[in-house]
Amino acid sequence: MTSPYLRHPLDLRIPPPLIAAAAAGVQWLLTRRNPRRTHGGRTTAVVLAVVGGTIGARGLLHFDDAGTTFHPHHPEETTTLVTNGVYTRTRNPMYVGMGLGLVGLAAYHGRAVALLPIPAYMTYLQRFQIGPEERALRDLFAEAYEEYTRRVRRWV
Repeated sequence: MTSPYLRHPLDLRIPPPLIAAAAAGVQWLLTRRNPRRTHGGRTTAVVLAVVGGTIGARGLLHFDDAGTTFHPHHPEETTTLVTNGVYTRTRNPMYVGMGLGLVGLAAYHGRAVALLPIPAYMTYLQRFQIGPEERALRDLFAEAYEEYTRRVRRWV
């Protein structure tokens, strides 16, 4: 581990979309024998997927507009602290968007058991992705980042 932001071998190792995909796979495994798909579940799934995708995409666009990196493995390359748009509501809109997608998948499967992987997704990201990102941002932006964390919640 060469970066001072890495404290555990899993820090910044697995791309967050792969974590979300793994959680979705677990949802499928948990519900594949007895799904209870309903029209309402499909509608809810689509709405949550669209909302989650929009939130995540807006987060990416704000990074692009600011000319800074959104690479999840190199937060130390961040050149601008993005605090506008969706970043006024959550410090992690891309992760929130993927989480909403997982909630939508649970609605699609129509089984409460499909919700079980979501806390694991959030816990993993919090510990091994968001933690190192926040250490890097504190180092890079000092008081500006601290003030931002006082105004805006990590998730929602």
